[in-house]
Amino acid sequence: MKFTKTFLTTVLLGTLIFSFQSTAWADLTEQQLQQGIEALEKEDYQTALKLWEPLAEQGNVSAQFNLGLMYHLMFQKDPMILLDSNKSKVLLESIKWYKKAAKQGHVDAQLNLAVIYESMTANYAEAMKLYEKLAEQGNPAAQAKLGTIYLDSSKAERFEIKRDKVKAKKFFKQACNNGLKEACEVYNYLNKNK
Repeated sequence: MKFTKTFLTTVLLGTLIFSFQSTAWADLTEQQLQQGIEALEKEDYQTALKLWEPLAEQGNVSAQFNLGLMYHLMFQKDPMILLDSNKSKVLLESIKWYKKAAKQGHVDAQLNLAVIYESMTANYAEAMKLYEKLAEQGNPAAQAKLGTIYLDSSKAERFEIKRDKVKAKKFFKQACNNGLKEACEVYNYLNKNK
């Protein structure tokens, strides 16, 4: 009886300590993520990197996305950065971290990765795969993007598909039904101007 009571006390105490440590770890992680966001808002990339990279390496999907976003923003701020051989890794780093977050199902990482593939690397096949995957999951931005691709003949050509107004309407309608106001406007326009 005494052994059972001691054993149960030990197990409960161990569980309590583990629970406390897990909570403390989660709080610390959230604090690091938030501090990184504050650093990024100040364009203090080194601080954000120091805060997020260890978490991202451990598989934290938010930190992975944040790093992808940070490098993406750095590139957008100075696209000529690619001409500097020491800094040309910026876009590749963005892709690397977005891919890691995307593999864990992070929707915004998937969408941003598709945008990079389309607009910066001209990898239209990969962009299309991601847009289609997101559209199937009900993402209105991806649905509207597919609508635009099917509607615009020059975009359709780049994606090596045929312009298809019926498919375009279908995707704009889906995006509209998922709450994207701009998609509703395009869908209504397409219906009026058959």
